[in-house]
Amino acid sequence: MWNDHHITVGGQYQDNFHQFQTFFNPNITLLNSDEKTYQWALFVQDDYAITDELTLNAGVRFDYYSIFGNTINPRAGLIYNPWQSTTFKLLYGQAFRAPNQAELHNTVGSITPNPSLQPEKLDTLEFIVEHYFTQQLRGEFNVFHTKIADNISSALKGTQSQYQNIGDVESIGVETQIENTWGDGFQGRLSYSWQETTNQKTGERLTNSPEHMIKVNLIAPLWQDKVFVGFETQFMSSRKTPPKPVNGNTTGGRVGDNVISNLTVYTQNWVKGLELSAGAYNLFDERYFDPASADHVQNAIQQDGLTFRVKGSMDF
Repeated sequence: MWNDHHITVGGQYQDNFHQFQTFFNPNITLLNSDEKTYQWALFVQDDYAITDELTLNAGVRFDYYSIFGNTINPRAGLIYNPWQSTTFKLLYGQAFRAPNQAELHNTVGSITPNPSLQPEKLDTLEFIVEHYFTQQLRGEFNVFHTKIADNISSALKGTQSQYQNIGDVESIGVETQIENTWGDGFQGRLSYSWQETTNQKTGERLTNSPEHMIKVNLIAPLWQDKVFVGFETQFMSSRKTPPKPVNGNTTGGRVGDNVISNLTVYTQNWVKGLELSAGAYNLFDERYFDPASADHVQNAIQQDGLTFRVKGSMDF
């Protein structure tokens, strides 16, 4: 019976020491904190072959953080492979995100620290269908539901902002993609996602949360199997910006849709250990904005136009 099991057990420990951090202006302190924190974790996971076509993957993780205590997160997945070309997956998992030092102790600008923040807790259920139409052509369809308890977000506290556990957030969505590989290194992928993420108490959509995203990726060889060019374009629908106190009033808004394209030339298996790449980002010099955070005075920040980047690395 135990031949059908594959059990993994592990653990980890980490120390952190946080000090005051200042900008170039010595009168501005970013983090009002000078403390040592630590965390440790234990986890166990088992893969069990119920039948030749059906596999159960299950596990649990225990984490302890000195700043807020412990959290236990189970996860499980049923993987059904009735045909060689088709796989069905039903996945459930719990997870968490610990508050970071900036959210706990940030004092820059009009932000008030909140050392009593608790972690965000995520509960996710996913159903995935993966199918190979041919050896090269693969499609995937994913439906998911996520609930986030004690969501950490910026909120107004009088005339100042503060990171708080503002309540529960629900997210439902669909993701689908199709990808293909051709001979001589040509590859292509098209994906689309729809997502509705709302505050369960108010029913309002979260800030910086797009409803629609479309991505297209293309890769083609320039020279044998050693130099390639990659093209990526992405559409993102409009997003809400966070509310800001202005003259005693609270203001918010939206940033518009945008389409951003990137072009990259890179090497692969050219010289052992050597990687070279050169890229043009925001290729068509799109003028677009991203929602700002609580650290900023404005609601939205304009992003870079056309930029270039060259990178080289060598592994010995």
